[in-house]
Amino acid sequence: MKDAGPLNFSDSFPIKIYQRLNPAQAETVADYIIKFPVYLTDKPGSLADFASLIASCNGNISFFHYDRSVDSNRVVAEVQMSEKADIEKLFKALKDNGYVFDKIRTMKEDLQITSLENLLKIKVRLENRAGTLAAFAVLLKAHHANVMYMLYDEDIDPESADIALATEDLAEINRLLDAINSAGYYYRVLYKGSDEKEVEHIIGLKHVEKFFLKLRRLLTDEDFDELRSLVDSSQDLYADLVKFYQESGNFLEAGDVFEKILTLASKSRSSTGERFSVEEMPLIQINEQVKLFGFRLPTSENIYLFSQKSFF
Repeated sequence: MKDAGPLNFSDSFPIKIYQRLNPAQAETVADYIIKFPVYLTDKPGSLADFASLIASCNGNISFFHYDRSVDSNRVVAEVQMSEKADIEKLFKALKDNGYVFDKIRTMKEDLQITSLENLLKIKVRLENRAGTLAAFAVLLKAHHANVMYMLYDEDIDPESADIALATEDLAEINRLLDAINSAGYYYRVLYKGSDEKEVEHIIGLKHVEKFFLKLRRLLTDEDFDELRSLVDSSQDLYADLVKFYQESGNFLEAGDVFEKILTLASKSRSSTGERFSVEEMPLIQINEQVKLFGFRLPTSENIYLFSQKSFF
């Protein structure tokens, strides 16, 4: 490969353009390769719109990486194109449609995924030609599926993509799989909701979402919604939660303690006021003068009280 030479658009685009030393022989191989990062909105349909725009400019995506847990907006794409004019057309279209190539500022991200059952991870076969990824992404958009993670790399497997996604409606997962079947795609389900242990390995979940997914099975819906509302209402609390989770993740023991403390705090907060209750344990008579009283709190911690008979 060699540098492609000057092109008629702004040098402000953070892109790399390469030209093949020898003209492409195969139909699926183009003369130019363009690699660039771009920032998409974290919502269903963003991938479909982006991939469709590339296809409309005669581009074939040969590499695509998106990991929502690292950055919920940043995508890295590599596109093969045959003509310089198509390259110029692509970046003009990206600019005209408001795509940005530099992250403007860090914003508080929405907590979107709070249910294991709404998660799906698949490996799907996609023909290596322009427009294939766009067509599959449009199918995902039709079922309101939000892509959390995607890796397609032509050098690893030219006809296979790993995709993790989430839907708002649980029933939409099955409808989406039916639609993929009907469209004739070959795929394999790697994960489909419900497995609490396996969800730790689902790439694309934000740190705070992983924490809330763990709390989901410990709290009532009312308590869960109250805690979620509290975290959503505070930029500082959200940022601290993510920071602590990230730092504790570097040390397994610290991470385990961190999660237990947050879980205890959450359960304790949901057992206050009218919902607070104490269970009295059986009295223990240690000797004639001393008795031991025990009380079990809603969070399973115990309080013990010694009572000694006075001689005065």
